[in-house]
Amino acid sequence: MNQSQQKRIYLDNAATTQPYKEVIDVITEWENTQYGNPMSVHADGRTARNQIDIAREIITETLECEFSELVFTASGSEAATLAIVGSALHHFENKRKRILFGSTEHECVLSTKNILTKLGYQIDLIPCLSNASININALEDMMSDDVLLVSTMHANNETGSINDVSKINAIVSSYGALHHVDAVQTYLTPIFSDYIWKVADINPDLMNISSHKIHGLKGAGALYIKRGVKLSSVISGGGQERNLRGGTEHTSSIIGFGKATEIGHLHMNENRKKKMDLRNYFLDLLRKISNIEMIESCSNYKNVLPGHAHVRFKNIDAESLLILLDRAGVSCSTGSACSGGSINASHVLLSSGFTPEEAKSSIRFTFSHLNTIKEVEDTIEILSKIFNEYIR
Repeated sequence: MNQSQQKRIYLDNAATTQPYKEVIDVITEWENTQYGNPMSVHADGRTARNQIDIAREIITETLECEFSELVFTASGSEAATLAIVGSALHHFENKRKRILFGSTEHECVLSTKNILTKLGYQIDLIPCLSNASININALEDMMSDDVLLVSTMHANNETGSINDVSKINAIVSSYGALHHVDAVQTYLTPIFSDYIWKVADINPDLMNISSHKIHGLKGAGALYIKRGVKLSSVISGGGQERNLRGGTEHTSSIIGFGKATEIGHLHMNENRKKKMDLRNYFLDLLRKISNIEMIESCSNYKNVLPGHAHVRFKNIDAESLLILLDRAGVSCSTGSACSGGSINASHVLLSSGFTPEEAKSSIRFTFSHLNTIKEVEDTIEILSKIFNEYIR
């Protein structure tokens, strides 16, 4: 069986996830029968608006926040941009002119620096620890009354390390600053146990999530905006989403977001356990292969997302290994998928103290509950074969 015929093994679930069949079914039915603009006042438009509101209600119920506190966008990246740039625009005449980002944030956060500096803001990066989590002591030292906003991840998309965002929030709020949390990697994922976190556990002012990271479709994200927090719109349009996000809503993707949330929320704990079991089994098998020398980026998996395995292989660079795995039918990555398709030394790993050579030898395997034990075993067999044939 050649590569075009064989079923590929997808281990890049931090980049995107396979949509649930139920999501595809509900969206297909919608697209085949409905196409009203949700801003139209006629029956077709009202039907579309009702479906968007149903999705909003499903998501806000899982977060235990108010219906009016959730704004739909076209992606998690757009939602993060709205949170950060929207805050900067609204508070443009404020005396607070510093904004702090974690040094290992996603590019969608870090890339806002260009427009923020043009608006007169000073951007400072918070140092991180060796596992890519925020150095909270450094954050405390950097805080002052001139800070407008602090943006931190709930968990890092590359290493999977989890930040203590509630502790970060307590520090940030004590200075009267806004706290934005990027929860794209953690939404519908119980973190340290079977406990399902809610907005109140983090208490952010702003928080972004994304549909395609929870087995929904691409084309829908959302921003939680705490009641009383003010933003200016970044995209002008026809008054959609309470005048905060112009442009016709992508109704079918939002419907899919709601359906994926409904399914994922129902099975959160069992999905977490399966991802963790698959990840641990993968690492256990990998450690037993005598011809593979590797270093795990995280020594304590208690503070790592359940499906993340970030490893550095000796004697081969990540780009070469990625190509060989891809040819063998395994999809994984070297880090964030939103980096223009290029393979460079990861800013996350460089900020964590890796040398450029070490950063370029790191691979991220991320598991979904839809993966199987056989896929894990097949991947280990493929890795062993690659090292036998190419590493001498």
